[in-house]
Amino acid sequence: MTEYYKDTLANGLRVVTVEMAHLHSAEMLCYVGVGGRHETATTAGVSHFLEHMLFRGTADFASSLELERAFEAIGGAVNASTDSETTCFHSRLHPDCLSEGAALFASMLLRPRLCDLEVEKRIILEEAQEDYNEHGIEINPDNLTGRLLWPGHPLSQPTIGTRASIAGLDEVALRRHFATYFTPANTVIVVAGRVERAAVVAAVSAAFAGWVGELPPLSPVFSPPPEGAVPELVWVKDSDSQVTLQLAFRVPGREEGSNLPLRVLRRILSGGGAARLMLRLREQLGLTYNVEANLSLFADSGCLAVDLAVAPDNLLPA
Repeated sequence: MTEYYKDTLANGLRVVTVEMAHLHSAEMLCYVGVGGRHETATTAGVSHFLEHMLFRGTADFASSLELERAFEAIGGAVNASTDSETTCFHSRLHPDCLSEGAALFASMLLRPRLCDLEVEKRIILEEAQEDYNEHGIEINPDNLTGRLLWPGHPLSQPTIGTRASIAGLDEVALRRHFATYFTPANTVIVVAGRVERAAVVAAVSAAFAGWVGELPPLSPVFSPPPEGAVPELVWVKDSDSQVTLQLAFRVPGREEGSNLPLRVLRRILSGGGAARLMLRLREQLGLTYNVEANLSLFADSGCLAVDLAVAPDNLLPA
């Protein structure tokens, strides 16, 4: 049995089908090749902002409520996420509603209204507040270590942006970003579940046939510092009852040879209660409630990070 099928439409849109006949539902995902690394310091957060704005209604659905109801009518609940390299829109749907699902996503990706910008800006600024304490000091470990791992590169910027960059984004910036990166050649649509390849390709082709656009410009490649660089530290004083600790290691990216050893290492360190970190630091020593390792791999760089929170007296033993 073929694991998956990949078809490329005439406009460059790639369609991946995963036939899983034993399931009773299907999932449709639209990956657009744009994220935090495609931004400048001034436009930091624009990809995430644009992700939010595509839920604000389209030419076919006047409001977010109408759009949500349309997805619910086919058994779905649309959602999205943005990271450093991609923006993903996804929803579960009934397998008999492939055409309807593809048409809904086409409406979002091709014909967004991009309205109510100031309302959405206030929402995102509230979301960004989660990275700061009551004194306005940034306490998000991912943001703090990112600046040390990728200094001067867009990968060092928070995906959500900074409060200053979010406040400065306007409709012109959003539409420019949308026109540049939301193109068929920069998009992959994946459908998995009780579906057949021919039906998936037909549904996506019908919904996205009129979409045109070229590949966007490449993002800056990260150049690691010269050999001999020493470890760097960043400490932020906070009023929390625990000390949050992150140990972050810059690693090679996806395109720099096999990353299987890194994946195996991450699994050994953090693959459940019997993994090394949880077994030693929690079950045997009782120093923390939770500790985990995460591996993030970008095209040209990556990060293996260990995160935990401990009482101040447990920091050195941990």
